[in-house]
Order: sequence, then structure tokens, then C-alpha cells
Amino acid sequence: ELPGTRNIYLPSFFSKLFHLSRMPIWRTISPLQIFLTFWVIGALFFLIRVASRIMCNIYAPLEEDSTPSRRMNELYEKMLQELGCEKRGTLLMSSSISVARSAGFFYPNAILPIASENMPDEKVCYTLKHEILHYLHHDVWINLAAEILSCLFWWNPAVYLLQYTVTNLLELRCDSHVCKDLSDEQMLDYSQMLLDAFQTSPEQKDPLFSGLLGGLKRKARS
Repeated sequence: ELPGTRNIYLPSFFSKLFHLSRMPIWRTISPLQIFLTFWVIGALFFLIRVASRIMCNIYAPLEEDSTPSRRMNELYEKMLQELGCEKRGTLLMSSSISVARSAGFFYPNAILPIASENMPDEKVCYTLKHEILHYLHHDVWINLAAEILSCLFWWNPAVYLLQYTVTNLLELRCDSHVCKDLSDEQMLDYSQMLLDAFQTSPEQKDPLFSGLLGGLKRKARS
């Protein structure tokens, strides 16, 4: 109703656009066929890349320094009981990472940096609780779904923003649950621990790393 405006009937507009996309531009090749070809090739490339990351982590050899101390195992068991987690996974220590990682689609596996051995019990418990919560909240599955979505819609910038946002929200959710029963002083201590980890860690946390070690429990026992 405003002067100078123009109404566009969307069903008709998209119908015409789809019709134009199917018109051949060279022999029998249409823009729609070109778009679908690039879409499929791109989706396969990114899906294969995700699959290769999964396979590399599943079959990655365990390091010589991967056995945790008795103290660390006891703290791990304590956190499993505190969170009511009935399944017991595997706790590993690694010198190749500087940030703790949850590691399990089917078990609450966790991998901590070797430096964690020198941390006070309270901080180790914070870290273990955070990683076990990732398993209890099925965060690895959610991150995997976001990864697959970004593979299928690799051409859409919004999907990468969605994936980044989902990963951050899952981390914040675990932090919120860890802090739920802490005092103000303990929350400040936990926040400082997170800040130190962000400042000292050059690596990016791979949201897929963990679940890819779903078979880790079986391997460790064998």
C-alpha cells in the first residue's frame, strides 16, 4: 500500500526461478545440475574428512605415559559416583595435549594432560566432572550431528556459525552444572582454572575427538 512498493508472490517467484535453473545452458547441462554436482562433491569431501578424523583417533596408539596414578583413578571414581554415572570408562593421561578431553560415545572416557597430576585434588575433580558431564549430556553425539550438518550444507556460512555456537553452548552448559553447587570462592577458582587453560593452550579442541575413542575401554583392557 506504500507508494513505490512492489509485491512479489513468492510461490510464483520460486516456481519461475526453479524453471530457469532447469533450462540447459550448454547441451543438456543446466545450472541446477551444476549446483547439485558441486553440492554432492563438496558434501562427500567433508564427510570423508570427518570419517578420516574418526578413524585416526580410534586407531591412534596409546602413549607410554597414558596410565594414570592411583590418586587420579580414585578421583575419577569419586566423580563417577557423585554424578550417578553407572558406566565406568577409561582415564588416560597424555603429554600431547594441554586441555582435558571427554572421550566416549558409549563410555565416560576422559583424557587429561600429564600436568594434571600436579594439580590439587579439587581442581582435578572440577576437570573430571566437566568431562564426565559431556558424556552424560550426550554432547559428543550432538557435536557429531552438527559436524554432519555442516558437511551436508558446506556451502552455507550460517551452518558453521551454528556449529561454533552449539559447541560453545555445550561447554557453557557443563560449566554451569559444575558451578551449580560451588561456593562463590570455589566458582572464582574454577573460572580462573578455565581462564588459565584458554590462555596457555595453543590447540583447538576437536568436538569429535572423544567419541571416536568409544572403543578405548575395550582396547585398554585387552
